Amino acid sequence: MYLDKKDKGRKMRRLNIIICGIGGQGIILVSNILAEALFSKGYDVKLSETKGMSRRGGSVSCHIKAGKEVYSPLMRYGDTDMVICIEKNEMPNFFDYLNKKTLIIMNGEYKIKEEFDKINNLKLINADMIANRIGNKKLTNMILLGYLSEYLKIDNRIWTNTIKKAFTKKDMRELNLKAFLEGKRIRV
Repeated sequence: MYLDKKDKGRKMRRLNIIICGIGGQGIILVSNILAEALFSKGYDVKLSETKGMSRRGGSVSCHIKAGKEVYSPLMRYGDTDMVICIEKNEMPNFFDYLNKKTLIIMNGEYKIKEEFDKINNLKLINADMIANRIGNKKLTNMILLGYLSEYLKIDNRIWTNTIKKAFTKKDMRELNLKAFLEGKRIRV
């Protein structure tokens, strides 16, 4: 799991993740894949979705909590370990959830506001460009999930099986696995 230096001796650490963006970006799909992978690893997992106007490009977010025992899916302000932000304009909505150690994985080439200068651990990834190169802009979510997976101690077999279960059509399975692996290869 995502650990600080002082956490290395722990076997099962609590983990709080937010995935945010807008409707049509596959936020709920990626959240379900992540939750299933964590569950397959042996974690108790709770997931909460906020859809809003998702069909019209409105805000969509999911809170995922994992640990030995999890009682509530919602996070308190300042309690988030990781954020995947697929639409960078949505990130300011989640600033209250961040702390000094929060890892933020954001789709984009550059910071869009001075507010982002306050973020200590920001990884900007141009996942849209990579998705277009693969041939499908909707793969942005899987690329960012692949990058996030490098911070989690979850076996590649679990990721592969979880992604395969999420897609019934063979061509979609292969395309999404390819995007996920592209994300794993990114070094920022």
